[in-house]
Formats: sequence, C-alpha cells, structure tokens
Amino acid sequence: LGGAGLAAAVRGPGALAAGAMAAAGSAAPHDPEMAPPPPAGAGTLSAGDAVGAQLVRGDVDFTAIGTVTSVDGSRVMAFGHPFLQLGEVDYPMVKARVATLLPSLESSFKIGAALETVGAFTQDRASGLAGQLGARAQTIPVHIDLQREGSPGRSFSYEVVDDPILTPVLLYLTLGGILET
Repeated sequence: LGGAGLAAAVRGPGALAAGAMAAAGSAAPHDPEMAPPPPAGAGTLSAGDAVGAQLVRGDVDFTAIGTVTSVDGSRVMAFGHPFLQLGEVDYPMVKARVATLLPSLESSFKIGAALETVGAFTQDRASGLAGQLGARAQTIPVHIDLQREGSPGRSFSYEVVDDPILTPVLLYLTLGGILET
C-alpha cells in the first residue's frame, strides 16, 4: 500500500497500532469534485497491466498497486493473491504506473502512482480482487481547513472508501498525518 501527501508519522507507531504498514509512494494532486466517472470508452485494461485499488485519493493518496490477472469484457480480476480479504467491497479501480520494485525476501513491493479511474473493485477475496470497468465506487469526501495563529491556513480535500472497517482506520491515518505536517 503506497501513500502520498502525508508526513512520516503515518509510518510510525500510530499507523502500526491501526494495523497498517505504509510505504512511501507518489501521487499527483487531485481535485475531488473529485473523481469524475470514467469516460465512456476509456478505461481499458489488459492482463499484465498495473492496476490500483485506491483507498484514499485527492490531496492524500493510499493506493494498493498490483497486476491485472485477466479481463473478460468489462470484468477484471487483479492481484492474484490476497489483498485485505474483506469480501464485498467498493474500491475505486485505477490504472497505475510502476516506477520501481523493491525486492525483499520478507515483503517485496512496488512503488508507483495511481493514474485515471477506470472502474470499481467489488470483491476482495483470498484469490485477489474482482471488479467492473466503467463502474463507479462510492467514496466519502473529506475537507479539512487548518488555521494556526500566525501561519497561513491550509486546506486538504480527499476521499476515502466507504467501508465499515476501513473508513475509520483511513480517517485516523490521514487526519494524524495531516496534523503532523
């Protein structure tokens, strides 16, 4: 799971207490009038392409990047291994670009960036993720305005997935990271 837009604090004890292990990543700023639906005819993926399950997007980004296993019409299978195994889900599906791989005997991972939204993942199972091209995931918009005395104000706008398990953890991690910056 790569993240961008937050301080190193989200990789510290608070993140670990929340059950997360974040790795630095990259993302471009995103305006959350945010997440327009995928354009008609866009969003094609092929087996072997990089794809992401975007749990947070906007000024803060947490995207798990994996590989497309297969595409059958508009149906997509990805990762080919467990992600979170939460069953029925609603994660934005994004094209991704892998910048590099960090190999490790303990836990290898990709460093990359999320690109355009192409659909939604609807299943998160032991065998990987499944979803539909052209579908749109429901997300929760978050907007934070910070004002410190004697400092210019800062605003953050992002979206988090709408999930009873993930949403509280993602809000904890993002808010903690924002307050540390």
